[in-house]
Amino acid sequence: MITFLTNPVLAFSPQIATPTEQDEQEAIKSVIQAYFEIRYVMLNTLQLVDFGNLISKSDEGKSFLQAESGKLKIQIKSAEVFQLRYSQYDFYLDL
Repeated sequence: MITFLTNPVLAFSPQIATPTEQDEQEAIKSVIQAYFEIRYVMLNTLQLVDFGNLISKSDEGKSFLQAESGKLKIQIKSAEVFQLRYSQYDFYLDL
C-alpha cells in the first residue's frame, strides 16, 4: 500500500509556540540546566548533592532519581579512586 501526502506544505510548516508553551519550554530548560550544573559540581567536589527538588515526585521520577543517584555515586567513587575531578566545564543546552 502506498500513501501519498495530499498537502505537503502543512507537513513541513514550522510550529509556532504559544506564550504558555514557550514558558513551559523555558522552565524545562531551566531544570535541565540546573541538573547539569549540580552534576558537574558533584564531579568537581566529589560530594553527592541532593537534586531531588529538580525531579518529579511521580513513580517514574523517583525511579530516575534512584538510578541516577546510584550512577553518580559510582562515578564519584571512581573519581576518588583514580584521583580525577572536573576542574572546568562548559555546558550548552541547544534545543
